[in-house]
Parts: sequence; structure tokens; C-alpha cells
Amino acid sequence: MRKLLAVLLTAGILFSVSAQSTETTKIENVNNGGVASLRGITELDITRKADELKRVIKDRSPIDRDYVYQPPLIPHQTRHYEVSLNANKCLSCHSWKYAGEMGATKISVTHYQSREGEVLSDVSPRRYFCLQCHVTQADASPLIDNDFKRVDKMKLILKFWRTLTTPSKAAVGTVLAMGFIGGIIFWGAFNMGMEATNTEEFCSACHAPIVKELRETIHYSNRSGVRAICSDCHVPHNWTDKIVRKVQASKEIAAFLMGTISTQEKFEARRKHLALREWQRMKENDSQECRNCHNFEYMDFSEQGPRSRKQHSTALASGEKTCVDCHKGIAHQLPDMSDVPG
Repeated sequence: MRKLLAVLLTAGILFSVSAQSTETTKIENVNNGGVASLRGITELDITRKADELKRVIKDRSPIDRDYVYQPPLIPHQTRHYEVSLNANKCLSCHSWKYAGEMGATKISVTHYQSREGEVLSDVSPRRYFCLQCHVTQADASPLIDNDFKRVDKMKLILKFWRTLTTPSKAAVGTVLAMGFIGGIIFWGAFNMGMEATNTEEFCSACHAPIVKELRETIHYSNRSGVRAICSDCHVPHNWTDKIVRKVQASKEIAAFLMGTISTQEKFEARRKHLALREWQRMKENDSQECRNCHNFEYMDFSEQGPRSRKQHSTALASGEKTCVDCHKGIAHQLPDMSDVPG
């Protein structure tokens, strides 16, 4: 009897509290024009009518996706479709068993993997509730403005990329042929440019006074007819050093444009500086430009004078000295040699 009274008393208290809460909510709703909740007061629009049910197209062709990883949209109605523990209407068409027969899109292979990545023999339970991701499309205007852009351009890029990564045999052959021909043209043009910058005419365009001095020496005109031009002494013959020297010469173009040696007076003022720099370069490479013509191994000392024979067989042979240490001014006039070693 006491338990029954306690139950009735508790029920009465709860009902009273509930009624009081409801009454308070109604009062707040009336006073503020909305519904009070833990999130605040939500205003109610009592003049608004319920939206009409939007018409869902009964059946249509598959809908294109707007972005790469978009879940496929449902192009038909799904009203009265049962998706429960016992049945899934979607699988009657989209499963791998029936998709071909029904002409429907097959379920992705990812739907057969568990959360741990284990491949299952049937659709994973976490993928079973189809309508959570795949939705139907209603004939309705959007509720808010949408500036979303489709990935049509991205599709074109992907298509172009697939074409590049999976070219046909004809395309591969065409690309290889174009690369081969282009390589020949480039290499030929490059070498023509290199040869053009090694001619006496090219050097004379900037160094005319020096070229004039060369023409008065035995290196330019002699009884054998074998002569050397500017590039034979000032440009290395081996390819790597030649490229390095050409890159270094780029600053000489800047000096020419600035008019550093544009007159004979300016050149004479810098002759010693230029000579010392060139002698140092030839000393560092063991007078390689000299040795391109004057091979030490084939020198006949018996045909040389006593002084030359002595120097060539000792200092030059031992590597103590190099050609340019003794042979300065053989093609150009010497600068002031008062403080030059040797």
C-alpha cells in the first residue's frame, strides 16, 4: 500500500513539473514569438504554409557526377523501398549478381570492405544503408544560391593525361621521331653557333687591334702555311672546358657594351691586366692551347738551339715550368713587364 502511494505521489509530482514546464514554454512562445530551447529561442513563422512535396522523376538515365568522389545520384524514385535488417531493395538491382541483368550500376568494390580493410563476401554492414549517401533528385529549385562549378575541365585534363600516359604506338613513334629530329636540329644549331664565335671575323669585331698584331707574327704567316687564329690559343679544344670558357666570356660581352676597351687608348690602359689574366689561365691548364699544336713528346731536341734544348729537356720535361712561363708576346705586343715575374 505504501509503495502504491509512493508511485502515485511521484507521478503526480512529475506531471505537475511537466505541466508547469509546458506552461512556461507556452508563455515564452507567446511573449517572444518563438520556441525556447537549450539553444535559445526559435521564432515561428505562423504565416508560412507547408512546402509541397517535390516531384521526383520516376526514371531517367544515370546522372553525371559533379566531382570526382561524388557518390552516384539515384535517377529514380525510392518511395516504399525497404532497407532493413531483413531486406535491401537496392541490392535487388545494383548487386553484382543482378546489375548486368537489370542494367544498373554495380556496387563499388569498396562497399565489400570492413572498417579494418578486410574484404568480405557480401556488402559490408557499414555500407548497407544506401540512402545515407545516395540520394534521389527532385524537380526543385535550390534553397540558396550555389556557385559550384562542375569538373568538366578537370575531366578534360584527366582525359588528356590518360592519353599521354597510355599513348598509341603511332603516337609514341611520332614523339620519338620528333624528339630525334629536334635533337639533331638543336645540336646542329648549337655547334654552328659555337663555330661562328670561334672565327677570326667574330673576334675582330671587338678585338681588331689585337688581331692586327697577330697577323704580323709567325703564327699567322710562315713558310709551312700552318697558322693559328684567336680561338686556337684562347678557347680550349676539349668540349667541357670550351663550354666553361664560353660561359666566362659572357661577361666580356657586357664589358664590350660598356665600352671598356672601345678605343686604342682604353685598350692600352688595360693591356697588362688582360695579359696577366690570360697568362694565369694558361698556366693553370699547363698551356694546353700551346700543346694542341706543339706536342712535347714529338719534339726533336737536336733541331733546337742550345737554350731551347736546355729548357725543354729540364724545366718543361719535369713540369716545373709550362710553355707560357717563357713564351710570352709571341702573338701580341708585350705590356709593361717591369714587375712581371720571370
